Amino acid sequence: MTGGDKGRIDARAEFMRAYLILGVLALLVVGAFVGTKWERPSSSSSSSSSSEVVEVETVAASSASLEVPKLRTEGPKAEASKRKAPKPPSPPAAEKKKKKANKVAKSQQEEVAAKPQQKAVAPHLDFSQPQHVCPGSPTTKGIKTGGPRQNKEVIYRILDKLGDGEVPETTTDMKVIKGGNFGFNKIECPFLTRDCADVRTHTGKQAAAQMKQSGPKWNETAQNFLDLKPGSLGSCALIGNSENMLKYNWGESIDAHDTVIRHNTPVGKYAKHVGSKATIIWVKGRYKGGGSAKASLAYLLPKNVNELPKNFKKDGKPILIRGIGAKPLDKTKRLLYYLQGANLRRKHPTGGYSRPLNIIASRLCTRVDLYGFGSRNSSGKYFKKSAKVRPAHMMAFEHWTFRYMMSKGKLCVYGE
Repeated sequence: MTGGDKGRIDARAEFMRAYLILGVLALLVVGAFVGTKWERPSSSSSSSSSSEVVEVETVAASSASLEVPKLRTEGPKAEASKRKAPKPPSPPAAEKKKKKANKVAKSQQEEVAAKPQQKAVAPHLDFSQPQHVCPGSPTTKGIKTGGPRQNKEVIYRILDKLGDGEVPETTTDMKVIKGGNFGFNKIECPFLTRDCADVRTHTGKQAAAQMKQSGPKWNETAQNFLDLKPGSLGSCALIGNSENMLKYNWGESIDAHDTVIRHNTPVGKYAKHVGSKATIIWVKGRYKGGGSAKASLAYLLPKNVNELPKNFKKDGKPILIRGIGAKPLDKTKRLLYYLQGANLRRKHPTGGYSRPLNIIASRLCTRVDLYGFGSRNSSGKYFKKSAKVRPAHMMAFEHWTFRYMMSKGKLCVYGE
């Protein structure tokens, strides 16, 4: 082999070696291009490409142990971009975070479910409104049920005046009454307050005579009576004893009144129906029982002044008794029974019939709301259902009377 041939062989070998090296480099470049996300430099970076360094970085492939080259351009702008852009969580981390959030939400739901559910509280009822407004849910019975069968116009006229605190000037002349040719008198002092006990009033003179007192002695006695002015009791709730009280949760509404007047009847376990507040208690011996509330202001006795205890107090509270205005009211309610067609030897009004009328006529309340006045003779008392109303009473007519006065804006009736 000549020297020229040997030179050609060496040149060919060098060429082949160079060709192989270029081929390997080409494969590396192609592999890097496929596995690497390229960032195109901006125009400004192209002008300063001399300051940027192209770095070859190897990363481990997830499917094999081969090293795959990754090209990354670095420079001032690339570094800033890398600092601002938050790194997305890996799928396992995101899934873990989601499971944790679901667990917290479930725990919160279980905690809420474990707590005792509270009943919705009814909105506070405003009983400072005028009498013709009846807050809450008053009776829906109209005045067509239980109304008068005869003498309708006369009965209407008497009830209209009762709402204004007036009674017929006569309750015995039936010819005049049925003819409607009669006048009315203002009711004076249904209750014996300090003003009514003043010896200058007709009621005061009568009370002083009954107690056989006069002058300074009576003036001293009169100071034992409550000093109540018209409207001083504010909104009044008068509580009856009908078992219809148990059909409603009136407790909060009743106690929302300024003054609650009730019998000395049990409260205790019935409080959600009948309330617990007791400003004035109307004493009636047959209704005594455990759980009776104590009066915060006074006790009202259906007695005459000469039957008052010597200290004029009961359980340390002042006593209210009936004044002379209560008598014409008693006569008027019997007159209404008669005009309705009742035989007064067999039928007579309940004691509860005159009490709302006494309260209205006294003008001590700015409004009067009735609870627990039933319309059925078969009704019992809320604390003793077996204590039925006697057949001698016309409960449907009495309840109609109150509903009629309600239609005239004189009181509000709750329950039927």
